Formats: sequence, structure tokens, C-alpha cells
Amino acid sequence: MRFVHHCFELTLGCLLLACSSTPASTTTITRPELIAVDPADFLGTVECGDPADLADGGDGNLARGDKVYSYVATLFDVTTASDGGTTPENGFPLPSSPATSCRFPVTFSFVTAGHRYRAEIDGYDRLPQSNAEDMESTHIKAVSLGGRLQADGTGHVAPRWKAACFGYPPTLDLDAGADAGDAGTDAGNVGDAAPPGVISYDTLTSTVHNCPGGLQPVK
Repeated sequence: MRFVHHCFELTLGCLLLACSSTPASTTTITRPELIAVDPADFLGTVECGDPADLADGGDGNLARGDKVYSYVATLFDVTTASDGGTTPENGFPLPSSPATSCRFPVTFSFVTAGHRYRAEIDGYDRLPQSNAEDMESTHIKAVSLGGRLQADGTGHVAPRWKAACFGYPPTLDLDAGADAGDAGTDAGNVGDAAPPGVISYDTLTSTVHNCPGGLQPVK
């Protein structure tokens, strides 16, 4: 009888605890639309340098060779009137990314879903400034927040390479067979009815591809 009474007390206690429990709350995370630029798309034949390879030439200048170490990406909104936008012929520029190691992609969050974007890339043979405490005179940073122009401890630094990325990767024209010369692309090339730029989608990350020739030397 004591055993039955004890079990009843345990059952009653469990019921009381269940009644006093707090319902679980649900947290909803809203993911913004993003546009990404990835070095894998624009490096081309230019090698991404390892910072450990940098060597002091003895005169205060770095012997960098022909490798890129950082880049600055600038997005352009090229949404056409048919897509609901009105932009200049070459697009409307957005604030540029900070100088970034060529080992990492960058993403832009201040974009509008349904708009089209292309990217221009400036490649540098300098390392980017790592933080506000980085006082290395050869490292570059933007002259102004969100600006495209870069400077080091001595003044303005011009990019050594440039690239332009227009939208989606080229797709094979199945009607033309395996002839690569007849490949089509959603990049706004001559003869292509599709407008340039990659489309930004709500809650998704879209990457700007199709960078013909990759990084090219600035003349």
C-alpha cells in the first residue's frame, strides 16, 4: 500500500511539473539576399600569392613578382527597364568592398531582390590592411569608406590588374552542337537577347560569374 501511495505521489508531481512548464519558443532567422564575387571566377591565369612568399628587397620595396594578393570588387546595378529598373548605360555603382585577400570571396548585402548586378575587379600586388591597428606602410586600404580608390602609407596605389564579370557562366548552345564558338551566355554579349548581370533573389546568395579572360594587366 505504501508503494502504491508513493507511485501516486510521483505521478501527481510529474503532472504538476508538466503543467508549470514553459512552452518552447521558435526563432525565425531571416536571411537577406546577397551578391557574391569569388576569386575563382576572375583570377584567370594570374596566381593568388601566398603572403608568406613576400620578401623585403632591402630597399623597403616588396619583391612581389606577378602575383595578386588582394582585390577590390565593385558592383553595378544594371537592371534594365524591362526588369523594373532605370539605370545608366554602364550601370549604377554600389559602394566597393574593402581590399580583400585573393583567397576569399566577398558578399554584398545592400542589393535589391529582382535586380541585376555585374562586377568590376581591381587586383593589387599588395596585402590588404588587416585591421585599424595594422600600420604596415605597404598594406592598402580604401581612401574613403566604401570607395574604390586604394592607398598605402605613402599615398595612392593603382591596381595592376582589372577584370569584369557580367553574370552567369556561358552555357552550351545545344542547337549548335559541340562547337564552343557557338556557346551562348546570359551575360549580355553581342547577339544574346538576355540582359547583363546576375539576378538577386530573396534569401539567396547569387554569385557573379562570366569574367572573360580573368584579370588583365592595367596598361
